[in-house]
Amino acid sequence: TIADSTRRIQNNLRPDKLDVFGIKAAISEQAYEFEKSTGVPCKANLPDESLSYDPRLNIALFRMVQETLSNVARHAGATAVTIVLDDNEDEVMLTVRDDGVGIAADRLGDTSVHGLRGLRERANYLGGMVKISDAGARGTTVTMTFPKLPVQHR
Repeated sequence: TIADSTRRIQNNLRPDKLDVFGIKAAISEQAYEFEKSTGVPCKANLPDESLSYDPRLNIALFRMVQETLSNVARHAGATAVTIVLDDNEDEVMLTVRDDGVGIAADRLGDTSVHGLRGLRERANYLGGMVKISDAGARGTTVTMTFPKLPVQHR
C-alpha cells in the first residue's frame, strides 16, 4: 500500500533504530546482518561507554557502515571484516577493515565510483574526511573521521 511504501521510505531516510537504540546497537546489528547474509565474519569494536552524537552524525555513521559493508560484499572477496568506532574529545573515527582483494589504486580517487563518492560527500557535508587505504591482497581499510558536532535534538 501507499502507507507501507511511505513508511519504508521514511525508515530508509532515518532509521528508527538509531533513535531507539543508538549508534552502537545499530552498528552491531549491521555487523550481525552482514555476517548472516554473507557468511563473512564481521566484528564490531565499539566503545564501552554510552555515546551521544548529533543525529546527523549518527545517520552518517550508520549509512557509511551500510555503504562500506555493501562494497565489501560486492567487491572484496573478504573472509573477515572489522568495524571500529572510536572517539575522543574532538573527533569521531569509524574504520571498516577487510582482508579481501583490495581496491585498484586508480579507483581510489575515481569520483565516478558511486559508493566511494557518496562516502566522501557525506563526510564532507559534516566537515569530515574519508581515507581509503589499499593493502593489496591484504584488503582495504576505510577510515572516516568527523569533528564532534554539538548535539542538536529534533
